Amino acid sequence: MTRETSMPAVLLEVGYLTNPGNETAMFTETLQNNLAREIVAGIYEYLGL
Repeated sequence: MTRETSMPAVLLEVGYLTNPGNETAMFTETLQNNLAREIVAGIYEYLGL
């Protein structure tokens, strides 16, 4: 999925639906907001912003 691309790419696995604890957490607004914040921080860091 990320091989042989002409642009930067990343594949994120934030949890597993087969894990009941992960599945429950992934549907919470708190976890979704935290993940979004950290993903944006990573993009900013990569771009040097």
